[in-house]
Amino acid sequence: LPSLLELLNEMKQMKEQQQEKQDRNDENMIVFGSRAHLSKDSKAKRSPVRTVLMIAFHMVVKTLCSNSIQDTQCGFKLFTSDAAEVLFGNLHLNRWAFDTEIVIMAEKLGIPIREVGVEWKEVDGSKLAVGKLGLLIASIEMFRDMLCVRVMYTLGLWRLKTQKESC
Repeated sequence: LPSLLELLNEMKQMKEQQQEKQDRNDENMIVFGSRAHLSKDSKAKRSPVRTVLMIAFHMVVKTLCSNSIQDTQCGFKLFTSDAAEVLFGNLHLNRWAFDTEIVIMAEKLGIPIREVGVEWKEVDGSKLAVGKLGLLIASIEMFRDMLCVRVMYTLGLWRLKTQKESC
């Protein structure tokens, strides 16, 4: 059985860790714009292929990345300077699915993410490859990237440096 002194030391360490996490959370925060609140009322017309790929993408994000964010791909993102420094300093992806790595890293580091509803209109000229084949290829690349991120962080092959470690 652990001694009273050992238990008190363990409790003190836990309290210090909790305070450290709280201090870190006070300095760090991310806000993601979200179109999810508009999904039922959306007037945007999508091709059936684009709709299927969008639904599949959201399922993969929920499975491999996080259930906490409904819309990782909305272009609106706001970071405190501390959060930006630590997250972008650790970022490995520089392609379409980088948002999902940001979410995974933020959750691992205890950085809170908030979603706020934004108004949006779908316009011609999507930044994704146009055409069914291009859209399919881009979707496969995003899936590959999300799988890579999950595997690399799970196996510990990619490690997160905190702000203190990078100084």
